[in-house]
Amino acid sequence: MAPMMEITFLGTASANPTPKKAASSIVLRYENDLWMFDCGEGTQIQLMKSSLKAGKVNRIFITHLHGDHLYGISGLMCTIGQTNQRDAPILIYGPLGLAKYLRVTLGLSRANLAYRFKVIELVPTVDMRGEEDDMCNFEEDDHLKLHPCEDDMCNFEEDDHLKLHPCEDEGERIEAKMVNGVPRWPIFEGPLTVTAGKLEHRIASFAFIIQEQTIPGNLNVYKLRSFGIEPGPVCKLLRNGNTVSSPSGQQITLKDVLGDDQPGRKVVICGDSMNSSHISYLAQNADVYIHEATLENELKDQAIERGHSTPEMAAEFALQANAKLLYLTHFSQRYTESRSQQEKTIYSLLEQAKLTFGPNCAVAEDLQTYSVKQQSSRTVLS
Repeated sequence: MAPMMEITFLGTASANPTPKKAASSIVLRYENDLWMFDCGEGTQIQLMKSSLKAGKVNRIFITHLHGDHLYGISGLMCTIGQTNQRDAPILIYGPLGLAKYLRVTLGLSRANLAYRFKVIELVPTVDMRGEEDDMCNFEEDDHLKLHPCEDDMCNFEEDDHLKLHPCEDEGERIEAKMVNGVPRWPIFEGPLTVTAGKLEHRIASFAFIIQEQTIPGNLNVYKLRSFGIEPGPVCKLLRNGNTVSSPSGQQITLKDVLGDDQPGRKVVICGDSMNSSHISYLAQNADVYIHEATLENELKDQAIERGHSTPEMAAEFALQANAKLLYLTHFSQRYTESRSQQEKTIYSLLEQAKLTFGPNCAVAEDLQTYSVKQQSSRTVLS
């Protein structure tokens, strides 16, 4: 039986939260693991509203360093420290500069966490840097420069952001590797393998591709009977690695009576993007492809100018990846959750996506959970 895999959308708003939509955050639950993807302002409030527990979060992935995907992480880390004693550190992944952000925010607020954490930074390729990155080049004295809107209020030591937080383990940096001419960032392997891919936005932005290992087939009683053996205690013997004899004297092992292997599930979670074609190869045959649709098709030029996508664009990127299900998220505040035909709603965005992708589309709503099934039990959404 396949392990449980669920996706919970904690926040689906772009730019800033509203009374009905929280800032961006998604949680992937796989057995007992909770992995968070982006952590916008108010994410820990959304966790409290859900059935998920903040103290169970053991990995956090940040797609890019815009505030609506990031401003909730420091507060969440403090809350986790109050709710759970853990032996293993929390692992945090994101673009270059994330470690500095955490050191400054946690350091200035004197946050003393009750656990260790480690930051693994993804080094963007040169062509991923946008105009906004010019404000923050991560040089050693970068924190001494004033923000364009900042008064000279802070008096850091020159090397302050280079020091580890007292609860921080030495981090890592991952450089891109080229595969079929496309950059990829191999993050880790295991029952779930995670790889990051390149998106185009106003600053460096990443997609995370989560691939489950192939799941071995179950013992097939019809194959067992084809050897003249009836199911029963013999099944336990086979599962324990024993060899059994058929009535004809043939030696049978578990491998002989297993059903077909099940391909592992694949989930793709994209950060903000106006061009996700670079991940098409990595995202091929995704079971779930989660992509932003900030503005309606009629505002495509405005969306691209701001580094975002429309429903039609998201659908085209999902088609390039041969995705089975497209989930739209990251909606402008102008779109409501109403079913009214007179208002601009997230459901009108859904209909625009369906015109390109087909019926297997959905719009994410705050606190909604989707269970990722095996291919054999997948159904078309209505």
